[in-house]
Amino acid sequence: MRGDIPRRFTGKGAKAASPEELAAVLGRMIDRYRGAKAVFVAAELDLFRALDSTDGRVESLARALKASARGIEILLDALVALEFISKKGGRYRLTPFSRAWLHPDGERSLANNLKYQELLSPAYADMAATIRAGRPRRGLRQLISGRPDFVDDYIRGMANIAKRPAQELAAALDLASCASMLDVGGGPGTFSLACLARQPRLRATILDLPQTLKVTRQLLGRSPFHPRVELRGGDYHRVSYGAQSFDLVLLSHVTHDEGPEQNQAMLRKTFAALRSGGHAVVHDFMTTRDRTGPLFPALFSLHLLTYTHSGMTYSENDYRRWLADAGFKSVRRIDVCPEAPNATAALVAMKP
Repeated sequence: MRGDIPRRFTGKGAKAASPEELAAVLGRMIDRYRGAKAVFVAAELDLFRALDSTDGRVESLARALKASARGIEILLDALVALEFISKKGGRYRLTPFSRAWLHPDGERSLANNLKYQELLSPAYADMAATIRAGRPRRGLRQLISGRPDFVDDYIRGMANIAKRPAQELAAALDLASCASMLDVGGGPGTFSLACLARQPRLRATILDLPQTLKVTRQLLGRSPFHPRVELRGGDYHRVSYGAQSFDLVLLSHVTHDEGPEQNQAMLRKTFAALRSGGHAVVHDFMTTRDRTGPLFPALFSLHLLTYTHSGMTYSENDYRRWLADAGFKSVRRIDVCPEAPNATAALVAMKP
């Protein structure tokens, strides 16, 4: 994929792409858009599970999924062309990759996350109107109306993709003196669990909406660390984080959903919640100072425009300014999964 993007996004000092190269990129983008849609829809239909529970023939799959044989066959052939499934003797089968990554029960499954991507398709279809207005006509709350399973799918999807970044971030943090942490908008608790695994005396509080914490509680039940976790229901915009109550406050992948004023308010509450010498950790996708790269956070900002009213991706400079305004000192950066196209960064700042 890295060879399919303009060179200026792949590293410092890289030569600019030629017009011919950019034209080729454009053509591949169109194909990949269609391919991505095929995978999103397959996940939404639960096609990968059906491939595992039927004989793999078109008629059987169509009956299992309550869909037309014509539509299913065309989708299946596209997935074969994408090399996500195989076809032999009129039967379609999972490959080792799709069994691990696309089946809902796969050991590295992204199925729930892919269903979330499909859920946002109407928002993308409305993008022109959104850009004209500067905000979506329908926010996430409207998009998920009538989808009672959304919160469960979304939180499990976030857990699917957070494991490795959580482990890398926890390994890079100095947790030796930490006895308590607050995970603001912690969702599935993946980052808290990674920190707990590295510091036996650490206890974590996860602050999130009550409906989210219902899913969190189920996920934590599988972890040996769940006795050291407290779940605190509440809207992180409205509730206090406490006063000098924690050694570490983590804001991971929450700031990109908010506007600058909301983020500054959260950092002020974070400062108040920390003991002297404690640390705030802001972890997210971060752009260059002019916000024109790297590619993933630049496009993710466009993604956020489709369903949030003020969210976007921010630069390290933005965060450093907000942290300083809130009273923090000694800010250092941690690069998380830096080799990945969707690399993130964490800024660790101390309360004097």
